[in-house]
Amino acid sequence: MKRIKLFEEFLNESIESKVRAQLIQFLHEGVKMIPVDSINEGLVDKAQYELDLMMKNAEGTPVVKEFVPEIMALVKKFADSGQSGGSAPFVSKIIVQVLQKLMMHEPLGEGIMGTDEEWSDHSDIDGVDEGTGSFQNMRLSSVFKEGKEGKPYYLDAIVFTPEGKDYGFTGQVSISEGSDEKVSSFQYIKSFPFQPKTFKITVHEKEYRKLEDGSLVEEEGGGWWESWLADPKQLDEVWEYYDKKEPVKRK
Repeated sequence: MKRIKLFEEFLNESIESKVRAQLIQFLHEGVKMIPVDSINEGLVDKAQYELDLMMKNAEGTPVVKEFVPEIMALVKKFADSGQSGGSAPFVSKIIVQVLQKLMMHEPLGEGIMGTDEEWSDHSDIDGVDEGTGSFQNMRLSSVFKEGKEGKPYYLDAIVFTPEGKDYGFTGQVSISEGSDEKVSSFQYIKSFPFQPKTFKITVHEKEYRKLEDGSLVEEEGGGWWESWLADPKQLDEVWEYYDKKEPVKRK
């Protein structure tokens, strides 16, 4: 593969030599070196300008309006930290990732460890003896286990997305149309430390109306849905990350 190093090599050979020479001169003169020390110069003013402009042009009240003072404080802290042109993109990305995880109640670092101090015993809420009911992980509230020695599972291991739709749901669906075999959004955690991961699995669906005798008739707007896997092979990657948890059978 040829590596182009000079502006000259970008130019079409058919351009008159004088025009080419003038263009080359302009291109070279347009190259400006920015000192590392000034990489964050004007960052605070630029951030304030952009936020003010967004407020001015927004229809209604922007969600971030009430957080502007905190955003500006973080921008100023970042500008004052002396990041270089090489470190600034990396550090800013880490800050954003940490903030997102904290705001989404997700664990930092390697993930949840499954140690005793991470669990809250809800046996009293379940109305059973201490240590025998459900336990909820305090670092990741969507992780539970049944009993102190139970195997932990994650509620959002799978999100089912109807084919052609822009939404998803959790719960359980049939392996195939009309099948009594189900697969659930809840799946067992293989090992710790654990980082939450959600797989999107495509499903087909039909809508029915339930008759007085309990039977179902296919009808749009009937309010009774049946969903089944569009491609069971999509589950293969799920079982690489999770151990299968059999769904609770509905009575």
